[in-house]
This record gives sequence, structure tokens and C-alpha cells, in this order.
Amino acid sequence: MFLKCIEMTGFKSFPERTVLHMNGSITGVVGPNGSGKSNVADAIRWVLGEQSPKSLRGSVMQDVIFAGTQTRPPRSYCEVTLIFDNSDARLGNAYSEIQVTRKLYSSGEGEYYLNGLKCRLKDILDMFRDTGVGKEGYSVIGQGRIDEILSDKSTDRRLVLEEASGIMKYRVRKEEAERKLEKTRLNLMRVNDILTEQKLLLEPLKEQAENAAEYLKLAETLKKLEVNMFLHEYASAKSRIERLKAAKEAAQQERDEKELRLKELSGRHSEDLQNFKALESEADALSKVLSAGLAEVQRVEGEIRLCEERLSNIEKDSARIAAEIEETKSRGSAVSESEAENARRISALDGELEILRDAVDEANSELSELLVKFGESAKKIEAARAGRLDAAEKMADIRSEASALREKEESVSRRIDETRKRLEESEKQRAQNEETRRLLEERILGSKNGAAGLLESYNEKILELNGTDAQIARARKELESVRRELDSKRSSAKMLAEMREGFEGYQDSVRRLMLAAKNDAQISKRVIGTVAELIDVPREYETAVEACLGNALQDIIVEDEYDAMYLIDYLRKNEMGRVTFLPLKALKPRSLSGEERGALKFPGVRGAAAELISCRNGARTAIEFLLGRTVFVEDGDTAIRVMREYRHSFRAVTLEGDVFNPGGAVTGGSLRRAGIVSRDRREEELKARCAELSEKAQSMEAALRELEKTRGSIAGETESLRRRIYESELSLTALKEKAQSVTETLKKEEETRAYLEGLLERLSGELETVRKHIETCEARQNETLKSGDSWSEDNKRLEEEHNKNAALIEELKKRIYGAQIQIAEKMKEKAALISDSIRLAGEKAEAQKSLALKKKTLELNAESADNLRRLRDKLEATRLQKISAADGISAKLDGIIQRRGSLNEKLSGADEEAQKLRGELGELSEKIMRAEFNIDKAETQIQEAQNRLWDTYQLTYLNALAMREDMHMSEAAARAEEIKRKIREMGPVNPNAIADYNDLKERMRKLTAQKDDLVKAEADLHRLIASLLDEMKKTFKASFEQINKYFGETFKELFDGGNAKLILEDDQNIMECGIEVAAEPPGKKLQKISLLSGGEKALAAISLLFALLKLNPSPVCVLDEIDAALDDANVYKFSEYLKKSARKMQFIVITHKRPTMVICDSLYGFAMEEKGVSKILSVKLD
Repeated sequence: MFLKCIEMTGFKSFPERTVLHMNGSITGVVGPNGSGKSNVADAIRWVLGEQSPKSLRGSVMQDVIFAGTQTRPPRSYCEVTLIFDNSDARLGNAYSEIQVTRKLYSSGEGEYYLNGLKCRLKDILDMFRDTGVGKEGYSVIGQGRIDEILSDKSTDRRLVLEEASGIMKYRVRKEEAERKLEKTRLNLMRVNDILTEQKLLLEPLKEQAENAAEYLKLAETLKKLEVNMFLHEYASAKSRIERLKAAKEAAQQERDEKELRLKELSGRHSEDLQNFKALESEADALSKVLSAGLAEVQRVEGEIRLCEERLSNIEKDSARIAAEIEETKSRGSAVSESEAENARRISALDGELEILRDAVDEANSELSELLVKFGESAKKIEAARAGRLDAAEKMADIRSEASALREKEESVSRRIDETRKRLEESEKQRAQNEETRRLLEERILGSKNGAAGLLESYNEKILELNGTDAQIARARKELESVRRELDSKRSSAKMLAEMREGFEGYQDSVRRLMLAAKNDAQISKRVIGTVAELIDVPREYETAVEACLGNALQDIIVEDEYDAMYLIDYLRKNEMGRVTFLPLKALKPRSLSGEERGALKFPGVRGAAAELISCRNGARTAIEFLLGRTVFVEDGDTAIRVMREYRHSFRAVTLEGDVFNPGGAVTGGSLRRAGIVSRDRREEELKARCAELSEKAQSMEAALRELEKTRGSIAGETESLRRRIYESELSLTALKEKAQSVTETLKKEEETRAYLEGLLERLSGELETVRKHIETCEARQNETLKSGDSWSEDNKRLEEEHNKNAALIEELKKRIYGAQIQIAEKMKEKAALISDSIRLAGEKAEAQKSLALKKKTLELNAESADNLRRLRDKLEATRLQKISAADGISAKLDGIIQRRGSLNEKLSGADEEAQKLRGELGELSEKIMRAEFNIDKAETQIQEAQNRLWDTYQLTYLNALAMREDMHMSEAAARAEEIKRKIREMGPVNPNAIADYNDLKERMRKLTAQKDDLVKAEADLHRLIASLLDEMKKTFKASFEQINKYFGETFKELFDGGNAKLILEDDQNIMECGIEVAAEPPGKKLQKISLLSGGEKALAAISLLFALLKLNPSPVCVLDEIDAALDDANVYKFSEYLKKSARKMQFIVITHKRPTMVICDSLYGFAMEEKGVSKILSVKLD
């Protein structure tokens, strides 16, 4: 068995899929610190089940997932796979290749796979147990594992020795058996506790079972008596119903006769009413015609007023246009005058231009003559010059040379003066620049200090602004929360209001009747309201009221029985169902007797229900009728005490809704509340909460606005500071640039000064040389000058004449140029006058066009005015005609109104007779309704009796008939009361006690059997643990001796001598005692390993490691820099021994040591070219 390869994806510094193939017996992993070498060892340890993040150099397990870099995103999971060659079946598995995978997601969820199939960590640990491979084994040895071997705690190295000795499988089984034993002991204790507890319950339960049997016998007898009493009451009520029905039929026959008479009156009344309506319709039609006529008159009058208004507007518009015409005429006259003036000026300019052109022609003629003379004089001068050319050439050369020398002398002298001046100016400028630089540095320092202060203020404002933003965000979030709650509460309040207005939650018959009362005054005046509407119940009693009143909350309270019967008749006619009414005048309120009111003083009794509830609209009688004999108590125990004390003579209701009825019946359990009692309270609470939330929202909005205002102020101050900082930075930069410029200028001036000083020295030498050459040249010039004086006088005369002609020519050219300039100016003025004349002509034409248009408009206005006057006269005639027609319609309408009044008096007489008949019919209806009410009452009594029979015994009337017996009702009632008294005297009875008693006996039998099984299992586990412990001792003792032997041999080989051994601290307790390591390097005494030097410790620990591998070779062993503490000589010994051991094992060595690298069959080089990402280069060594 050996490791074939390692695959890593997203693990630590391996973001992409990375595969390491294990070629050869020793694979080396090398690279600089921080390149990710040890991540390979961490990956192997992690996939083998390591659960401690600290062991993997992390704080949480998700730290092993690649966390990303500046250029790479983090991975959402990591995965490591180890592939083993299992051809020797050492792992006890049929597969020749074993693939172990562990995957971890960033959410913290992890998975294990074995050959691609999901498995448990326990499956992997079991497979590798006793092979040396695993997180507790010695397959991965790093600095931490070496420290465990070298630890002062000898128990730390026991785990490594036990793994090598092969007893871990026994230890695991032993620990599992100990856990089972502890669990068995706990179960045994629990069973004993339960048996003890149930033995205490058995006797009381037996007594309860006997009481229950007696109770059931009495209850059966009471059932027969109450069923027969019900049958007697049922028969009596049926007989009373038959008598009431006969009286009702007689009243109905009389009511039918009265209704027939009323129908005849209604027929005649309908005919008269039809005539009345016809007259009324005719009157209405004439009224409409009259109104339309009057409206038409008003319309005509409006049109007349409109015509007059339009005439007035036309007159005003005509006057305005006439004024504009006069204004246009005057403007045209001014334009004509301007045109005439422009024409006169153009004519004058033409004359002036003619004069200027003649003067230019005359000057050109004179210029031509002078140019001819000028050419002739130039030829004469040229001839004279030719005569003296030869004499002058020599003089010219000398003069030229002398002149050049003088110019050079002057130039050099000037340059010397300039250089000296520049030196003086340079010195002054340098002093000024030095002063400027000093001032700039002072200003820079001051600017920096000011900028630091501004920056500190700006940072403070930024913090204040961020704090204000956070406050605004919180305020907005809280305001949004309040608004959402406000919307929710408003919606709930609106829903409750709609439910209240629509009587939602009530029975359909009640709801329809109450809705009809809103639209029908006859019904409304008879209905006071429902019980639920008219009572005000404190919140703590709402459940109790719902429980005890039930459907009675929907009873409708009326004034008397007649109102009730009227409403019942309405329900019957409209087939709206049945409703229970509470007539206040007929109800007889019930209340607690003086003796019973003593119950109100009991602890836990809240009070009489009717007294704890307020009501409206005089409904107190109904409340006392319904709840007069009801008491509200806190809980069931209080109710039981009170009901027993007062012999179940009234009703007690707990705050949770359990009802203790008179006679002993108890109703309770979960209560499905309709909510109609608490609806008004909840609506008011919601409205109050809405008002509170609205006020709170307004307050929060004001606070938010204040915060936003504050933020705006702070933001303004921050922006101002930012601008000042920016300006300060600009100023500082400018100052720095100026200072830099001044410094550079000073440097350049220093260079210039040095250059000028050198230049001044060179120029002084050059000046001396030039002066010597000048003296020589002056002597030569005097000699030549004497030979050339004879030509000077002729040449002077000819040149004077030539110059005079040149002056005349220049004067003529100036005169010609001046005249041409005047001509150009006159032409420019003439062009401007022509352009102005064209503009004036356009304005004149536009004015004439506008004048014609305005005259046409005046003509049209005059025509429109005439038309409007004719229309006004026509409309006036129409108005008079309409007024006459309206007067005729008004007279006809008066006659119809008189006829309608007489017919109305006839209808009133018929209404009085019909009203009398309706009164009689009402009395008969009330008589019928009373009969129906009594019938319904009797039927209700029958129904209530049936309900009681069903609620108490789950029997119907037909079922009850089978139990009918002949008996005297008074004796039966007395006997029933006697039985009830006995039942009360018995106190609370548990009807289930008999079954509970039998169940408890059976359960105790089963628990006793379980106890016996647990005792037997405990003994078996004790024997198993003892057996495993014996096997572990034998195996460990034999392995320990063998390890000790190998340790001594390996130690001598690595240390070139010496001795080493393992020592058990307690020979009598070899499975629990610590293990000491004693070593005796060559030339030293035997001592504990803790007393050795660091290198000796490491080499001794490596000796022990190889001893363990000799005993139980691990398929693969990872050595993570265990040679780090060794010197070069010991590294060579370690590498040689490692090479020898690799003949039987596979090693993965992480190292920095060259000798260790040399023995490797293949090397993987790690580097981190990209920060945070390991790059691998593999080399196979032959």
C-alpha cells in the first residue's frame, strides 16, 4: 500500500486544482519560507479527519479555504483527495485503489467521500486505524508532533506509542463499551426512579378507581331519571304549542279580512294618486318650459350686452388705428427729408473727388520729369567716382581695417563694461533672491501649520458629518418602521370598523336584521342593539364573557315583547332565519342571594360578572338577566372551591374560559373566540395607537428635518474647509514651486558669475592687442589720404545736386499718397450715404404698406359696427317676444296648481281611513306575534332541553324514547336531587382512574422486565471491558518491548554510539501510566530527554520515530521539517537513515536541508510568484 497522488482545489494557497504525483520512495517538497510547503502536510492531515483549526494553523475551519488575493476572488469551497494503491488489501477493502476526499464549504458544511461515495468521518477513521495513517497516528510528523514526543508530559507521547503498538482498535472498542456502560447505568437509574415514583401512585390510583366505579353507577341512575323528566317536559311543551297555534290561526283570519278592506281603499287611493301625479307632472313640465323661456330671455339679454360691448371695442380700436395712421404719415415725411439730404451730400462728394483726381495727375507728370534728371546726375557721379577709384580703393581698405579695429576695440570695451555691470547686477540679484528664498521658506512653514489646522478641523467635521449621516440613517429606518406599523394599524382599525359596520362574525340572521335596521326606520326604532354591542368588557374578562355567553352575545335587546314580535314577523316574511330577542320589560333579572354573595370574598374570586361589566342604552336589565348569577374567578382551583362551598348553585367562569355550570357540569378546553366582544376595544386601542404613532412619526419627521438641516450646515462647513484646504494646498504648492525656482535661479546665477569673471579676464587681454593694431593702421591711413584729396571737391558738387533731386522726388510722392488717401475716404463716405438711402427707401415702402393696411382695417371696423347695431335691434325684438310667451305659460301653471290642491285634500281623507285600518291590523299582528313568540318560547324550551340532553348524555329525543319508564315526576325529581347531592359529596371524581390503574400496573410490569435486562447488560459490558483491557495490556507490553529494542538500535546508529530506552512510570498500571524517554549520548550519562540540547532532543525524537516505523510501518509518512534543528553532520546521518528506511516505506519530506534533498527520488519546488498563490515545479531525479 502506498500513496499515489494528492489533489488539492481551493485549499489554502492552492486556488486552482493542483495534483502532486508521488514518484519513488522519497518525494521532497522544497522552497522558501511562506511559499506553501507545509500546506501539503496540512492538506494530508485535514483530509484524514483533523478537526482542530489550530492544528492547521487557523482560528476557524473555514480558514483553510483560499481567501483570495488582490487579483483573485476567494473560493467558496475547498477539496482535497488522497489516492492510495491498495493492491495488498491492507486497508481491508476489496478495491485495489482507495480514493479519500474531504470537502468544506464557506458556510461551514463539510462532506467526506470514499471512492466517490459520501460517507462518515468514522468510516475513514475505522479504515485507517492501526495503520499509522490518521490524524492521531504518526503518518504526518511535523515540529508539533516532535514536540509531543519531547514534551515534559509523558502522557502526550503515549498516544503515538499506542498507535504504533496496534492497540488503538482495542482502546476505541473499550471507550465505546464504557460509553455504553455509562448509558446503561443512567437508564437503570431512570428506570428505578420511574418504578419508585409509580409505586407511590399505585395506591391512590386504586382508591380513585373504586370511587370512579361508584360514580359511574350513580351517574347511570341519574341519567335514567333525567331522561324521563325530559320526556315529560317535552310532552307538556308540545301540548302548549298546539293551543297557541289555534289562537294564532283565529287572529290571522280576522287580520285577512281587515287587509282586504285596506286593499280596496288602496285601489281608490292609487287612482286619485295617479291623477295627482299627472297634474304634478304637467305642472313640472310647464315649470320647465317657463324656466327655459326665462333662460332664453336671459340669453338674449346677454347677447345684447355682448353686441354693445363689441361695438365699444370696435370704436376704441378704430380710434387707435387712426392715431397710428397719423404717426406713420409723420414718420414718412422725416424719411423723405433724410433721402433728399443724402442726395445733396453725394453730389458734393462727386465734385470733391474730381478735384483730387486732377491734382494727382498733375503731380505724376512732375514726378516723371524729376526722375529723368535724377538718372542723368547719377551717371555723372559714377564717372567722377571711376576716376578716383584706384586711389580710393587702397584708402578704403585701410579705413575699413581701422574701422574694424576701432569697432572691435569699442566692442571689447563695451563688453568689458557690460560684463562688469552684469557682475554687479548678478551680485545684487543673488542677495535679493537669497532674501526671497528666506521669506518663501517662512511662508511655506506658516502655510503648512495653517493647512494642518485646517485638515484637523476638516477631519473633525468629516467625523461629525459621518455621525450625523448615521443618525439620519437610523432616524429614517425608525421612521420607516413607525410608518409601516402605522399603516398596518390603520389597516387593522379600518378592517375592524368595516367588520363592525357590516356585523361580520354574527350569525347570518342577526347580521341581516341589523343591516336592515340601518335602512328601515320601523326596524331601527325597535332595535336597541345586540348584547355584544351594548356591553363594555374589561380586557381581562373578555375570554370569560365569550365562554359563558357564547351565542347569547348575538341576542338582540328590544324594549318589549311587541317589538320582538314585530321583528320576528319581519324575519319570517323575508325568510331571514331565527334570532333570539331580549325584551327589557319582560326580562326578570337574576342575581346572587345574600348568602351566595359571600363567595365574592373568596381568594381568587374577581366578582359578580354583571357588576364587572358596564353597558349602554339601558341594557343593564339584560346583562343582569344573562350574567346575574355568574361569578368570575382566576382559575379552576378557585372555581372548584367556590362551587363546592355553595353546592353548585350558580355559574363560575375562570379567566381562561372554563365554565362551571350549576349542577356540576364543567365546560372547558381550547376556546375558539369570535372576537365580537373585544372588537370595539381593539378598534379603539388601534385608533389610539394610530394617533400615538402618527404623533410619533410627525415628531420623528421634524427631528429628521432638523438632522438634515444640521447635516446641511455641517456639509457646508466641511465643503468650506475642503475648499480652504484645497486653496491652501494650491498656495503651498505655488510657494514651493517659487522657492524651487528661486533656488534654481541662485544656482544658475552662481554659474553665470563664474563665467563672467573668466570672460572679463579674457576681454582685458584682447583689448590690449586691438589697441596696438589700431596705432599701426592710423600711420598707413595718413599716407594714403594725401593722394586722394584732389577728387573730393568735384564729387561733393555732383552729390549735392543729386541729393536735391532726390528730395524733390520724395516730396512729390508724399503729395500723391496724401491725395489718394483723401480720395479713398471720400469714396467710403459716399458708399455709406448710398447704403443709408437704400435703407430709407425700404422704410418708406413699409410705412406706405402699413398705412394701406390700417385704412382697410378702419373700413372693416365700420362695417362690423353697422352689422352689430342691426343684430342688437333684432335681439331686442326677440326679447320682448319671449317675455310675452313666458307670461302666458305662468297663467296656465297657476290653474293647474289650484286643481292639484283640491285633489290633495281628497287623498288626505283616504289616508286617515287607511291609517285606522292599519292600526287595527297592527293590533292583530301583535296578537299573532305574541302567539308566535310563545310558540317559539316553548319550542326553544324543547330545543334547550334537547341540547341539555345531548350535551350531558349525547342522546336525541328518539334515542331517549327507548329509555322511557313509568314513574312519578315529583319522586323522580327528588331522587335525582339526592343522587346529585351524593355525587357532590364524593368530590372530584376521575372517570379515567379505572383505565389508568390498569395501565399503570401493566407499565410497572414492563419496566421491571427492562430493569432486569439492563442489569444483565451492565454485567456483560463489565466483562467485555475487562477482556479488552487484558488484550490491550498483552499487546502493548509486547509492542513496548519491541519498540524499546528498536529505539536503542536506531539511537546508537544515529548517534554513533550511546544508549536510549523507554521507561514505564508504573509497571503495575502500564495502560494509564506515563512513559519517560531516557537517552545517553556518547560520552554522557543516562538522563531524561528533557535535559539534552535542542539538536540532541530532535535526533533522539527522530530515533524514536524510526523505531515506531520499524514496528508498524505506515504506508506513507510525511516529515515536515523535522531536520530543522539538526546541524549539517546530523542532517547527513538523518538523510542516510531515511534513505535506508525508504526501501520499505514511502516518505514525503518537507525540508530546507541540501543533504535531505539529495536523497529524494523526485522534488517539488514551491514558489509564490503571485502573492498568496503557490506555484509548483516538479523534478524527477534519476
